[in-house]
Amino acid sequence: MIFFLGPLAAIVVEAFRVPSSFGGATVFGLGNFSRLLRGFQAPLPQAMLATIKLSGSAALLATFFGAAASASIYFLRKSGQNSAFTRAIEMSQWLPLAVSPAILAYGWLFLSSNHMESYALVAAQAAIAWPFVSRSLHAALQALNPNAREAARTLGASPLRSFVSVELKTIAPSIAAAAAFAFSITAGDANVPLMLGISDHETLPLLLYRLTAAYRFNEACAAGLALGLMTGIVFFLKEKVIDVA
Repeated sequence: MIFFLGPLAAIVVEAFRVPSSFGGATVFGLGNFSRLLRGFQAPLPQAMLATIKLSGSAALLATFFGAAASASIYFLRKSGQNSAFTRAIEMSQWLPLAVSPAILAYGWLFLSSNHMESYALVAAQAAIAWPFVSRSLHAALQALNPNAREAARTLGASPLRSFVSVELKTIAPSIAAAAAFAFSITAGDANVPLMLGISDHETLPLLLYRLTAAYRFNEACAAGLALGLMTGIVFFLKEKVIDVA
């Protein structure tokens, strides 16, 4: 309650607290959001769109590669193959966790040219998030009931149709949860954009960093609240996907 909800409550309060520029009494209102929405160049809408575009692409990429890695390990082990290739795939899931994101972004800085900064950002953030996706989906695949697959096979379903109709539908909630988690990781990351020096695509973490550096703390809290609401909406949509599945 204190160490988790306390800071979140402080962000919400400060986001609606509008300090007087003339040293007068502090008022509560939407002044901080108004400055970000209708002020100079209106940075908040562009930052939200950039975050959705870049972090959404990184989350989809991380989900794809994470699902591919976990499915490869699952099917190779199910077929009785525990080769060096299988162990290499499993070991590769932990490599991004062992390397600092700042170092990874610094390497991408030399690999990418000026006009490919956004692609480098998506690739670097996807590399950071995909191990979490892979491990969570690996656990979901391990928890599958083989009897359901065998029942589908006895009813005449092919291996592909059995996987799509039974196993894929069973792990669909886990895929949605992993994608939402990947989006929350990439949307809140400021290390990679800062190291790449991206100026054309200012994400919400970059906007929050710039506002804090300019001592506009209340507006930074407003931007942080917008980021929290965005990731919260993504997890809400994830629950809807789970309900449909």
